[in-house]
Amino acid sequence: MRGNQAVSLGYNINRGINGISLPTIVEESLASGLPLYSGRHLKEVTMFTNKEMRILQSKYEMKAIKDSELPDKIGKVEDKIREALLGQQFKLQNADPHF
Repeated sequence: MRGNQAVSLGYNINRGINGISLPTIVEESLASGLPLYSGRHLKEVTMFTNKEMRILQSKYEMKAIKDSELPDKIGKVEDKIREALLGQQFKLQNADPHF
């Protein structure tokens, strides 16, 4: 699965549902209960994301996922990543006050 393949099938990484507004100030993070976002993601976030995308890639290459299903399946991976972030399964930034 190449990025341009997903795009040609209707996937858009910048669509509104893929975004999440996160606080950039520690006090706001504490008050809202949301993770702090203050720049580049930590390596563990990238590793989690890459693992999930490799699983999806493997399923796609084995034809377990049809082209028409690919954008939705990527969206489900995004949902899983978002749930993991909000469920504090990993921290986004070293300065996150919730860890």
